[in-house]
Amino acid sequence: MPEIEIGPDRIQIDAEIVARALKIAPQDLRDRMRDGTVTSMFERGEGEDTGRLRLTFFSETRRARITATETGAVLTCTGVDYRRASVTSKKATNPDTAQNATDRHRLDALLDAALEETFPASDPIAVSFDNRRSFTRND
Repeated sequence: MPEIEIGPDRIQIDAEIVARALKIAPQDLRDRMRDGTVTSMFERGEGEDTGRLRLTFFSETRRARITATETGAVLTCTGVDYRRASVTSKKATNPDTAQNATDRHRLDALLDAALEETFPASDPIAVSFDNRRSFTRND
């Protein structure tokens, strides 16, 4: 049985897999996706990545990336911590401050790094979760 079910207009994945990668509870994942603080992106591989899919989930402080085959078998699941800069004073809201320039450069560097190993994205599709199933991986 595949770990990810892939349909023509949606992908279904166990919430436990994504929640674990984002280091949050599965119920928190569903709540955060509803309120927009966790977002997702779907990509279908082209060229040398043909036959692979990538799901990427973003929370306020973490990114989870799941790479799978077109049949739904998970190949990799990784998570990376990152922190968004908090604005705590009027000085910090001034776009000309050195801190904001540093934050912009840091964000640009993170975006550049994320794009280095990417493959072209397809049109977005719906992602849903089935928390009634559990999967075990036999590596």
